[in-house]
Amino acid sequence: MLTSGCSGPAAPWADPSTITDCSGPVTINAPVVVNTTGTPAPTLNGTAMARNGVFPVGLTTLRYIANDNAGNSSNCTFTIDVRENTAPVFNCPTSPQVIAANSGCNANVTLSMLSAPSATDNCGAPQVTLVSPSLPSVQSGSFVAMWRATDASGNSSTCPITITIQDQTPPTLT
Repeated sequence: MLTSGCSGPAAPWADPSTITDCSGPVTINAPVVVNTTGTPAPTLNGTAMARNGVFPVGLTTLRYIANDNAGNSSNCTFTIDVRENTAPVFNCPTSPQVIAANSGCNANVTLSMLSAPSATDNCGAPQVTLVSPSLPSVQSGSFVAMWRATDASGNSSTCPITITIQDQTPPTLT
């Protein structure tokens, strides 16, 4: 008869095991296997061994199977939960973005006129979008454009950028 330490207080891990990272290296102690019929010691096979302890974001179910020479077997199953909770990081400019006013001393600001800030994430490239409700038509002055970076796990961060409309046309003498 085989027994394993897969459940109950003697288990070497919590169920589910949770780590926080992009692709989690998880150290999993193999279940304790006891062969009550003697020797030889049972063999232990499991999906965690095949993965070398690296798991993708999300839930992964693992299964260990112990077999002895008498044809007895026992198995245990548990879940690894890898959560990616790190928000993207913006490289927000500290100085305003300047847009030249047109001859009427105003600007009808469009998305193509704005420079999106860059953002990085620990799990790939985040999507950067402008989330300001609308781009204004403004006279010389300033407004704030709000950018959001969102990663594949739904984590997000924002970056406010001041946009300054400047009259850059020198006066003319007639």
